Amino acid sequence: MKKCRVLALLMILTVVGSFRAYQVLNPHLELSNREAVVTLVLYSDLPESQALSRQLERFRCDGVACVQTALSEVIENEFKRHTSGDTSLKVNVVEPKDNRLFRVDHSGTGWRRFRFAYKLYSEFSSRGASFFGSDVRIFVNISNYDPQSYVERSLGSANLRVGMVQWDVGDFQNIYMWNITKLVHEIGHTLGASDKYTSAAKSIFPGGYVEPELGEGSNQQFVEIMSGTRPSGGQEELEPKHYSELRFSRVSASEMGWVTQN
Repeated sequence: MKKCRVLALLMILTVVGSFRAYQVLNPHLELSNREAVVTLVLYSDLPESQALSRQLERFRCDGVACVQTALSEVIENEFKRHTSGDTSLKVNVVEPKDNRLFRVDHSGTGWRRFRFAYKLYSEFSSRGASFFGSDVRIFVNISNYDPQSYVERSLGSANLRVGMVQWDVGDFQNIYMWNITKLVHEIGHTLGASDKYTSAAKSIFPGGYVEPELGEGSNQQFVEIMSGTRPSGGQEELEPKHYSELRFSRVSASEMGWVTQN
């Protein structure tokens, strides 16, 4: 049994290594005239409750809010706006299997990182999902929001095009929209876009501005996805109220290989 597991691990590592080599030669995900697949693997430490059911409804699209629609429309519309071309985004959702959150531990180098890659693959296969059948893989932790001990734990990487999103459950205003913003933001990272905000959570000029031609500090109509908020012409920056406000700047589009930055 142990020998079979070792052989299986070696096969996975060979595939992962080949995939990484392909990414080095082809750093940008080709989206033009094809269907790209984003898989969201859900985890939760919430008990079976009405609060958890409400969140799952949004991923199942059983109610007014639909996560898949929001993600697809933002990526497809932004790709078309920047390239004048078409793409299609298919969002697969894998629901929570047990009462736990996904933990990230990819410290170290060499063998430990390969073991982490194997863990990612195993999380997919144990839930009946295809790791290599997905273009982007996002692990989503559904958990209660506690303002007293809140630490943002969302991240994304173009390495293996993997991300993790902390999906907050709470009563503060626009929490659903902030969760959607984080999801699209981390998908942006998996496609190669970098953060566009300062340590003070202010949009960086010009990359964090959708309309940089209006000038630094100007009132922006849209939220640059890799910034997460929009300058309002004063000291305050505003979060989006609807996903239709989310845009990639030309700088971000260039980093993802959609356009050539002048």
